[in-house]
Amino acid sequence: MILPIHHSRSNSSSSGYPRTPMTAQPASSSLAALLEAKNIARDQGPSRQLDLASEDKWRRLGARILPLFNGDRMQGTVEENNEMVRGCLRSDADGAAWHEIHAILRVGMSSVVRGLYRHLGVAPRFEQPPVSARSEGPGRKQSAVAMLSVAGLVADESLRPDAIVDGLAATWTAVYSHVLPYVEAVFLPLRQFKGGAEGKSVRVLVLVQFRDCVVVPLLPRLDELAEIARSQGPVGLVFGPQCLAGLAVVVQMLTVLASLNPAERGALYAVAKALVAAMQS
Repeated sequence: MILPIHHSRSNSSSSGYPRTPMTAQPASSSLAALLEAKNIARDQGPSRQLDLASEDKWRRLGARILPLFNGDRMQGTVEENNEMVRGCLRSDADGAAWHEIHAILRVGMSSVVRGLYRHLGVAPRFEQPPVSARSEGPGRKQSAVAMLSVAGLVADESLRPDAIVDGLAATWTAVYSHVLPYVEAVFLPLRQFKGGAEGKSVRVLVLVQFRDCVVVPLLPRLDELAEIARSQGPVGLVFGPQCLAGLAVVVQMLTVLASLNPAERGALYAVAKALVAAMQS
């Protein structure tokens, strides 16, 4: 099914598009981060010129997709962006398509994390990515650009766990209902190219990025809420009925993310069970 979405010529605040807690920096900031994250040495030679042309196509595609992670509209229609994906794949001489998609999503998740910080009223915290995350693929230079981390939310003891539940529930809803469907639709042409899918899934890649960048680091804070419920009484009485609604969304989120790899669902599933018990206490 084609998901119609049209080019946005203004910010979503004036376009009537519903705002989400993810809404953060303008798309231009995300594009700047993407350009920096994919900083490369501009060597001479025909083969390098082809590589640069491919890089440029992926950058332009990323610039169209990244507004989604800010809670804004994607640039262009799904069909137009499908054609851009096909052009990227046709120029993909070294088979780096999945690496390029991963790089775009990593910058997008940084926007998601920024929106979560803003929703919770906490100053963002940046961290240098591990060396393995900086590699830009064969023949590319590594980037040392700092990315947003949720570590600041984990360390902020003044931040109540019910506030984290509220922010995480709103962020998950935005990613799952707004970002994921359009990203899947845009990259649908991957299935049409020989070896394009390679047993991988854009849907899974988005969810894994969200799990690893946003959810897993916050598991201790979610477990903290379950512990408070065990010691002080029902969540609804301690934190109010709104927290119960947020917890239901967070439990659904943890269940979906735990199902991505049943063999490694341990921590996610354990926290989900603890939160269910907290809701029922």
